[in-house]
Amino acid sequence: MRTKRRIVVDWPLRRPDPVEQPSLWSAAPMPHGELSISERFELFHARNPQVYQRLHELALAEAQAGRRRISTKRLYEELRVDGDGGATGPGEYRYNNDFTALYARKLVEDPRLAGLIELRQRKAE
Repeated sequence: MRTKRRIVVDWPLRRPDPVEQPSLWSAAPMPHGELSISERFELFHARNPQVYQRLHELALAEAQAGRRRISTKRLYEELRVDGDGGATGPGEYRYNNDFTALYARKLVEDPRLAGLIELRQRKAE
């Protein structure tokens, strides 16, 4: 017959002091509410220019590989999964799906990508 063992904790459990514990976010929260998606995108892009740079690199690699169509959404998801873009966004998703269409518009400004990324009409336009 087996007996149940009891685990005895002989030290007091204590919660970390909020003053000692570092913040998870170093930047101020992204404002939203009355801001439009375009305005929030511009704020995000100003704080995280490396996200566009990495998207641009990925898109150029796709173009050089001979792709006839490039999905900005897929590139964005690749950044999200790999954590490659180094985005920060307290109070907001790090890679907000609202911004993929705006990144697509930014990417097609490069003539090497213009015919490879299809743009659709935005509801906000």
